[in-house]
Amino acid sequence: MTLALPTPNGFKFANTEPNSPKVTGAMLTVTISLKNPVDENLFGSAPYNTYISRKLGNGEVIEVHFPGYRPTKFASKRQFGSNHDDTDKSTDKFYQTEDNLPWAMIIPQVWEHPKEKVDLSLDYPEILDWASSRGKSKKDWYKP
Repeated sequence: MTLALPTPNGFKFANTEPNSPKVTGAMLTVTISLKNPVDENLFGSAPYNTYISRKLGNGEVIEVHFPGYRPTKFASKRQFGSNHDDTDKSTDKFYQTEDNLPWAMIIPQVWEHPKEKVDLSLDYPEILDWASSRGKSKKDWYKP
């Protein structure tokens, strides 16, 4: 399933560029119905290793997982350590920066995200304490 926000006239992307009008997306609920019961231990506990992926023109697959979750066997390993990625397989550190900022997060409520390419810590400074503690302190950094 591919979902995309409609792009406002005169802009390349939705909700990312300065002065662009805000576009509201749809809330989705996904229900998975199984024909046969499955042992609940098979899946473990939430949050699950849900992720997004994209196949590049050269065949490489880029994946974005929640912090600490391992990539699938299809993910390009060449991306690890590039740009701001500080992956360290020996410590199970995946999809985080050197300061432990994650590439993806679960935020359990509706929240106002900043524009694309705007440092999240400018609007939510407590995220830095949350990240440096690896999620143990400032757990509600996203609340107004």
